[in-house]
Amino acid sequence: MRLVWHYLVILALSGPALAQAPSAAAPPDPTASLADKGAAKGGSIAIELNKLEPTPNACRGYFVVENRLHDTVKELRLDIFLFDRDGVILRRVGLPFADVRSQRMKIVLFDLAELNCNDIGRLVLNDVLACTSANGAPISGCAGLVATSTRAGPKFE
Repeated sequence: MRLVWHYLVILALSGPALAQAPSAAAPPDPTASLADKGAAKGGSIAIELNKLEPTPNACRGYFVVENRLHDTVKELRLDIFLFDRDGVILRRVGLPFADVRSQRMKIVLFDLAELNCNDIGRLVLNDVLACTSANGAPISGCAGLVATSTRAGPKFE
């Protein structure tokens, strides 16, 4: 009887120690896209206004897009406001960037009709209108992944 009592006491005291602790990390979500996984690891989509070039009837903007995510960005559409040098809105434009491959850079040109390049003082990224991965799924938190910069005269923020 005494042996059974000792056995029960040992079993009772060691029970919690033998219990398996819950895992700190959640199991991977099999439905998460590669872009979501890349975003979680600190990936980004860098968009640089590289150059503005006057043409006869427009201002041509050269944009360098670098996809630092782990999946192709099938569609990225940005809502951009153009301001003059005095801070007055010149125009609102929607700029589409399509099929930007993972870990790659792409140059995209846009002609801003009937606009003088010297009149542009600043570009503001107002919103991300569309942002999808290669499989067509939305990339969660995409607006927070887009980073703007400029090498041209106007600021791009």
